Parts: sequence; C-alpha cells; structure tokens
Amino acid sequence: TFISPLSNYNEKFYAGGIMFQCLYDRKSRYVLAAGGRYDRLIDEHRPKVNGRFTGCRAVGFKLGWDSLVSSMVKYQKDATKTAYLKKSVDEEWSLGPWNARRCDVLVAAFDPSVLRSIGVRIVADLWAHNISAELASDAKSMDELIAHYREDKHSWVVLIKHDTSSTVRPDLKVRSTILGTDTDVRSSELISYLRVELRDRDHREGIRSRRPLLQRQQSQPDPSHGERKSNVDVLLSQYRSKKSNKWNVVEAAQQRWSERIDAWKDAPILAVETRDEVLDLVRDTRLSDPDSWRRVVQSVPLAERQYLGQVHELLRKYATRWREEDAMREACVYNFRTGYCIFYDLGL
Repeated sequence: TFISPLSNYNEKFYAGGIMFQCLYDRKSRYVLAAGGRYDRLIDEHRPKVNGRFTGCRAVGFKLGWDSLVSSMVKYQKDATKTAYLKKSVDEEWSLGPWNARRCDVLVAAFDPSVLRSIGVRIVADLWAHNISAELASDAKSMDELIAHYREDKHSWVVLIKHDTSSTVRPDLKVRSTILGTDTDVRSSELISYLRVELRDRDHREGIRSRRPLLQRQQSQPDPSHGERKSNVDVLLSQYRSKKSNKWNVVEAAQQRWSERIDAWKDAPILAVETRDEVLDLVRDTRLSDPDSWRRVVQSVPLAERQYLGQVHELLRKYATRWREEDAMREACVYNFRTGYCIFYDLGL
C-alpha cells in the first residue's frame, strides 16, 4: 500500500477523504483501478434545495478493463503453453474458470442424415439434463473434428456410430479431449456417464456446483415429460437383401407406437366393481369363443354370475360398434374398487 498525500489536481476537493490506486507492481507497473471518497467534491457541485445544500456522500473508482482483460488473456495463453509442453492433464485442469469453453460436449457423426436426426435428439436430451452441448458440422474423421473445434475447447466429443447392427453393442463413442481417450457408451447410458465425468472435471477445476442452463417457466414445457420414448430392440435377419439403417427403424417404431398410444385414448372404458382375480380371468377370454366366457362365469360365485354376464354383454356391444361404426378395437375394463385395469381386444 502506498500513501501519497496531495497527489491530486485540487486538494480542497479531496480534503478529509481518501484516494487509492490498485497497481500491478511487477516488471512494468500500471494502474488497474483508482478511486476514493469524494465528499468535498460532491459538496462543491451538489444542488441546493430551499437555499440549502443537501447532504450527500460518494465513493467510487475507475476500473481499467483493457489492462485487466489483457492480463487474463496473457495468463491463459501462458498456462496453456505450459500444459502443452509438460503434457500434463493437471496443468490444463488447473486453469479452472480461466479455461473458457464454448460448451462441454460436441455431438458428431460422419453421416449427415444421422447427424441431423439422431444427433439433434442427443443434443436436446443433453440440454434437458443440464449438460451444455452443440451439434458439429459435417466431417469425415475424428481428427478433422478435433482440428476444426480446437479453439472451442470442448471437453468431450460424442460420435454416433452409423448403422450399428447389434443393439447389445454400444452405439456411441465418447472421446475425452483432455485425456485423449475413447470410451464406447450406449445411448441410454450417455447422460449418467457424462454426469460422472463432469463431476470429476469440476472437482479438479475447483467448481463447486453447476447451475441449470435454462430456468424453465410454466410456459416452457419440460421435454422430459410427455416425450419419453420406448427402448427399441432391432432384430435383423441374417440374410437381408440390402443394408438396413437401424436408426431409421428405431425412429419409425417409436413414432408408430406413439401414434398407437394416442389412438388408445379414444377407446371405450368400462368401469366395473369386482375382484382383480376376476378381471384377470376376463382378460383371457375371447368374444369369438363363448365357451371361454362360460368357464369364467361358472368359476365365480353365484352372486357374481349375473353381474359378469352384464360385463360380457357390454363388451359385445363394443365389438359390434367396432365392426359397424369403425370404432376402436380395444376396450379398457377398469376396476374402480382397486384401480386395476386391463385392455380387452374386441376382435378376438
């Protein structure tokens, strides 16, 4: 700390106050910030109210942003050169917040159609789980990707394997740009894998917690609700005439299943009051097989047989409506006593 009295333009403006400077005192000295308390200066220029001066105090300083930013850039470049020469992961991780990244994950694929379909969904899923990611441009090799995005400093590159013929094998390759290692990961395990890697990296860099990338309001529906898709296992024949694209098959299957579920919302619902064991017996019956219904009716107590006959009659009416009016083929039988329900195929 340096005390320098009368080091100002007009001492009466600063009498009774204090001035300070923040200096970078190394080989070359320069001022990062300067300021002080300017009560007398404010008194000299304050407005009068009803012929009197208003009491006012002021403390302020000027920050030299240009010098500060230049120092930060120089520090980062020097640290990066040191890490490159030493080939040390700890040196690069020690930059911590100084190591500015465009985002954490780069999602890539060597097939443009796969990149714009599967890749987009992976990026959306990563963002939904608070992992920053972006879609890579078209490239033909991993080295080309790394060279093109070297300045963006992504921590991981997720490469989508094209046309994986087996659902058992991992369909993604994750490369750590810091460690230079490749790991095969299934798409269903990508989020959990990256969370562990992010936690380890943040711990090494001294970052305590990660804030959500986007605070969702009520007007922003959460994509994790209502858009969850089923896992599809693709079983390809051993002798096929042409090469099948697994991703197109998965996408088509999920889309068709989603449409089917939406259609089931229009199915008729029959609310009954019985035991769940009886509903399980009803589910095994067929309207086209009267004997199956006769066996179920005879297996229940006498007090329930007439009631079960009414259930049978209503299901037959639903089947007639399906054949004549192009209604839904499936019906839902709901036990309002226990909450148990079954789907009944009216066409069998």
